[in-house]
Amino acid sequence: MNVRIPRAAVMAVAGLALAAVGVIGSAAVENRGVVEAQEFAAGPSISMIDTRFFPPQASIPAYTDVTISLHNMGVTQHDFVIPALGVSSGSYMPGTYGSVYVYAEPGAYEFLCSIPGHKEAGMSGVLYAS
Repeated sequence: MNVRIPRAAVMAVAGLALAAVGVIGSAAVENRGVVEAQEFAAGPSISMIDTRFFPPQASIPAYTDVTISLHNMGVTQHDFVIPALGVSSGSYMPGTYGSVYVYAEPGAYEFLCSIPGHKEAGMSGVLYAS
């Protein structure tokens, strides 16, 4: 049995697959049905350690696509969220690595761990875009 899959669906799945495998230094974006690699500037590395982020403050250039590298060095699950920018890393188990992509106008943006009780225990910081 032959099944025809629309080209747009194939391109969307390909884009998701590229994003899911974490293409280093780039992200998949769709432009008129064509998946292209979009370059991101290397940004800060932030570690998630029990009830804190290290460093608790970081800077990125404004109006620039930036990759923030993440590492969960704690003993429990954590995530990295920037509510004002709509950024959410998803959960990281202890010992795992990942990254998020950020684009921001100039300003100061709170980042936090949204796991219940973690922000209240001090797991938050500030990202400066300038």
